[in-house]
Amino acid sequence: MSVCVSPDWAALWNKLGVRVSSFSELSLKHSASDYVLWHTCQRENVILFTDNRNSDRSDSLQATIIAHNTVTSLPVLTPGESQRLLIEREYVERAAIRFLEILSEVDLFRGAGRLFIP
Repeated sequence: MSVCVSPDWAALWNKLGVRVSSFSELSLKHSASDYVLWHTCQRENVILFTDNRNSDRSDSLQATIIAHNTVTSLPVLTPGESQRLLIEREYVERAAIRFLEILSEVDLFRGAGRLFIP
């Protein structure tokens, strides 16, 4: 989210010490199951930001959250309408604000499972 590092929000982004991790940095293949992805993010203390994924398999992200989420688990952040992130500046800004709010008080959101933003 480039808006998070724009002049309006860069100070908060830097204060929070946000670091964006890639699959390779987490030693994950792009073909990794949602189960593996979620558990890796939990183990590495990484908040997963992902589009809404299907939930029809037993190793889907939603099934994994339902089966393995605890009160200390980090939330998964999902844009409510991901296509709008590509075309609507106002939506992007609202999503960025919500994203930064959650990051700034992440412990309040532990155990929430999945949070849709904005």
